[in-house]
Amino acid sequence: MMKIHTVNKNLLSLSIAASIAIAAPTLAIADDLMLEEIVVTAQKREQSLQDVPISVSAVDGEKMAEAGISNLEDLSAYVPNFQQANSPLGQVISIRGVSSGINQGFEQSVVQYVDDIAIGRGPMARMPFMDLERVEILRGPQNVLFGKNSIGGAISITTAKPTEDFEGSVQVEHENKYGSNEIQAMVSGPLSDTVGARLAIRAHQEDGYFDNTTNGDDEQQKDELTARLTLDWTPTDTFNASLKLEHSSFDFEGRGEEVIAGYDSVSPLFTGMSYGEIGEYLTAVTGQDIGYEDGTQNRKRQTNNDEYSDNETNQVVLTMNWDYYEFTITSVTGYVDYELDEDTDLDLSGLESIRAAQQEKFDQISQEIRFTSPGGETVDWIAGAYYQSWDLEYGQQNIVDDENLTSALSDIGLGLLAPFARVTGFNPAASLLANYGVGAPFLAATAAGRQLFSLKEINNTSNNRDYSGTSDTYSAFGQATWNVNEEVRLTLGARYTLEEKDAERSLTIYDTSGGGLTPAGIETQLVMGGVFGIENHAVKDDRREESVTGTLIAEWDATEDLMLYASVSNGFKAGGFDARAGRADDFEYEDETVINYEIGTKAELLGGRAQLNAAIFYTDYTDLQVSQFDGTVGFVVGNAASARSQGIELDGRIMLTEELLLIGSMAYLDYEFKEYEGAACPPKVTLDTGSVTCDLSGEPSTFAPEMSASITLNYITPISDALNLHMTMDTSYRSAQYVEATLEPLMEQDSEINVNARIALEAENWMLALVGKNLTDNDDIGYSAATPVSGSALLQAPTYSGYQVNPRTVAIQAKYNF
Repeated sequence: MMKIHTVNKNLLSLSIAASIAIAAPTLAIADDLMLEEIVVTAQKREQSLQDVPISVSAVDGEKMAEAGISNLEDLSAYVPNFQQANSPLGQVISIRGVSSGINQGFEQSVVQYVDDIAIGRGPMARMPFMDLERVEILRGPQNVLFGKNSIGGAISITTAKPTEDFEGSVQVEHENKYGSNEIQAMVSGPLSDTVGARLAIRAHQEDGYFDNTTNGDDEQQKDELTARLTLDWTPTDTFNASLKLEHSSFDFEGRGEEVIAGYDSVSPLFTGMSYGEIGEYLTAVTGQDIGYEDGTQNRKRQTNNDEYSDNETNQVVLTMNWDYYEFTITSVTGYVDYELDEDTDLDLSGLESIRAAQQEKFDQISQEIRFTSPGGETVDWIAGAYYQSWDLEYGQQNIVDDENLTSALSDIGLGLLAPFARVTGFNPAASLLANYGVGAPFLAATAAGRQLFSLKEINNTSNNRDYSGTSDTYSAFGQATWNVNEEVRLTLGARYTLEEKDAERSLTIYDTSGGGLTPAGIETQLVMGGVFGIENHAVKDDRREESVTGTLIAEWDATEDLMLYASVSNGFKAGGFDARAGRADDFEYEDETVINYEIGTKAELLGGRAQLNAAIFYTDYTDLQVSQFDGTVGFVVGNAASARSQGIELDGRIMLTEELLLIGSMAYLDYEFKEYEGAACPPKVTLDTGSVTCDLSGEPSTFAPEMSASITLNYITPISDALNLHMTMDTSYRSAQYVEATLEPLMEQDSEINVNARIALEAENWMLALVGKNLTDNDDIGYSAATPVSGSALLQAPTYSGYQVNPRTVAIQAKYNF
């Protein structure tokens, strides 16, 4: 266990000493080299990054456009202690090892804020980036000024605004090997003396990085289109209004996951066979075509389902600022909606088993009013009120057809029950009875036969889930900074939140053999309960929660170039209702709370030529909300007793020469569950021990590598009076981590080094570049889950499917400015 106090003291001393030591000879080495100031709004007012007493990483829109950073997953390669991963049923966003898991009832613990509007739903993490001013990653609880459950951190995204002068650009990018094409266009400028406008459009198409050997398609194919219009009205020197209208569609065909690895079966029926070999065997002995699965991580898939995901989002944001005497009044009104319609091969493999159709519809309105002092006074303050209301509707239909894995197992069961009966032209029992041993093989075989034969009840069924939920949130907040003197500042902030939620969920098992939906009989319900852990039910409930969260920060300017800070803050994330559970008892989960301690330093070095920032944190979570895959087709939602996250974060920049900029960051993370006794076991542990729950106390979480780092070298030099050469190399490192919720050792990912690079020729009005991503061609797994049913008592061959990171790509990029 990390000795946090010792490490904190040593690192802080080292940081101060290093900063003072480097800054001391400034007069002797200072020259005209100066870093450009990074301006952020992490405290709801524009400030230099070096003046913000928070661990923040900021990436500007120009860098993202040049490097091809098109979404949160791309961004995670550049920001230590931050990850975004895809899963078959949603997205996972993690900061400092804290994330929300997979469940439509969850709001994210790491919340996106786009132009001050909270985007807390997982599907909207899929939204592509376009025409941004910057993205800020705020680590640690942000429950005072940002609020809305941002207990793990916040992602603040600021879109580009209309410009005072007319300008425009068109950028295209083409990657040949995987058929990726993208175009971004922007035009901006004044419409009159008081009105400005900015229109941006992005279109992206991609063939995908996987070969589906069953249907011959490339997968996951993408088709994305986003359009945004921003209008800016400034009728006087004291009033400004901005209206943003945005529509986005991002559609996928196929999936980006495959079966990765697994264990051989220990079932008497299939001893020594892998999951894929069991499928081949069942096809051979039953005559049923239940598909094929190679079971190898090779970017080849075998699913025969027509998988797709259609997503549409809309955003309307009206922001008004009014300078009124000694403060500014800001109003932010937002409307957000999305619709999702998708069909997924829920068994995550090439063997025909079960597929899922999902529909999700979400609407949200919000209103925030802020009052902000001008700054530079003895007391600088901000206060306001916030209201948000959302409505969610979710449906899922898990469908089992008539020729699949379970129907083949049912035939095997019939063969075991009647050794002399011929099933579809063969007698399987002759080769299977011996597997039960010499002693009393008949009794064991017939018991297995009854179990397997009962699986016929699953064929031609659909279990349909329907969920609806609403939420209303009311809060008031305030934060004040007392400038004690020119060197010392004390900040105190608090937020009161009242949140009301209600939800209802139903699950009904249907018989589809007649072509329609007929309520299934009691035998089918019993078998479905035994295999998939589901039951017919209808539940409804509501909850009301109040919380007060706060922050206390002390800052000291030790020198003109060195600021030290210490802070303590607490956070709260409301409880809610499970949208996907299969049983009535699994419906409500409770709130989670956090307290965070942080000390840090922000240093300007070498006369403004370099910067070095450090943060040391200790975060304690209670009743952490978790979601784990149950090994069949569902996720178990609950509250882990407690967890602890602690570590160190460093970042800095230095102008090595007039032409060469070095940017670096590093994070050390020590995350563990302090107490977590009811966690789901890996399927292999369940088969070996019979236990279905495990004690993960003292264990790490997923997406919590001990070390992560990134280094960027940015070199710009003129090669003629009108032409520059611009070269960039981005290198990132991540140590080993778990990407599967039960911490299955087979799915622990080794450490990796990733290299992205770009070389460009740039003129005043045009640019031509080559952009390389994942040049080390890592085949790391970003997310993994047990292949449904593989580790159950039916097959006893625990197997895992997962999403791989994108392979090496090299694209040509061109841009024209006008």
